[in-house]
Amino acid sequence: MEAVNPRVSIIVPNYNHARYLPERLESIYNQTFKDFEVILLDDASTDGSKDILRNYSQRANTRLSLNRKNSGSTFAQWNKGVRLAAGEFVWIAESDDVADPAFLKSCVDKLEHSKSIGLVYADSWMIDEYGNKIEKRSTFLANKLNELPEQGDYIRDGATEIVTRIIRWNTISNASAVVFKRKNYLDAGGADETMKLTGDWLMWIKILEHYDYGYVANPLNYNRTHSATLRSTMGNDLTGLGEKISVLRYVLDHFPLHNRVTSEVLCTLAGPRQIESIRHTTLKNVKTREFFAQVTDDELFRLSNIKYALLNIFRRIWRRIKKK
Repeated sequence: MEAVNPRVSIIVPNYNHARYLPERLESIYNQTFKDFEVILLDDASTDGSKDILRNYSQRANTRLSLNRKNSGSTFAQWNKGVRLAAGEFVWIAESDDVADPAFLKSCVDKLEHSKSIGLVYADSWMIDEYGNKIEKRSTFLANKLNELPEQGDYIRDGATEIVTRIIRWNTISNASAVVFKRKNYLDAGGADETMKLTGDWLMWIKILEHYDYGYVANPLNYNRTHSATLRSTMGNDLTGLGEKISVLRYVLDHFPLHNRVTSEVLCTLAGPRQIESIRHTTLKNVKTREFFAQVTDDELFRLSNIKYALLNIFRRIWRRIKKK
């Protein structure tokens, strides 16, 4: 069944999250804001997810689309959902997360407050696979950025948010905490389906390049971290490194960055696990292999401070990028 001109389209992209689906979907249908449609997507799950989704698809204003073959891309599912969406606003509710009943109303209220806002992001609780609270996302990010946690709601110029915070760390790190305008997403060209890990990061940057950023300080989203998440399963290889460089290149091409910020970004692009991968694995990504072709183990570890070594390596990468 479909809603007539729903205000919000809620997209639930799922792959093998049968364990979490009932809690996730109940948290959607229990929202205090009711003017929405639900678009359920399944990417060829093998764990019984499809039976759960078929049952929920019988609810009012709910549609179901099943892939016969896995798309291989989270962001292909995002784009598919947005194409199917009829609402002015879109919420991509990841299938293993949970929402407070007030989440959608709080985000929609802020979007409707100003036409200049392109997306709204709410603070989140990070939770484990059993639903136990770990830490507020704002506290985690403040520690990463070496700043105090945000204390209240705000609306900020999108470009300013990009060059001062988002490029330093993907501060909009969970799509489930975001509600955005469908038109802005489409105008930005949709998510890059060739990316595995950082397509969301680049998407938020492309939207905020032209629009303001709205922040809800109340933690109304529950972002689940567990061993089956994509970032967990791919965290030990270099898949995301070339993508991070692509994001940096986009920002360098479109925004003026202070040298201090640029250095900080270059220094934090790769972590210890990725350095270990550089030492012990074949670089399959063409761009990454090109960048690191002349970097040896001796060069990496000659310097006592690994961060300093990384900074020098990525400065070399940056110079190459800026020449292109």
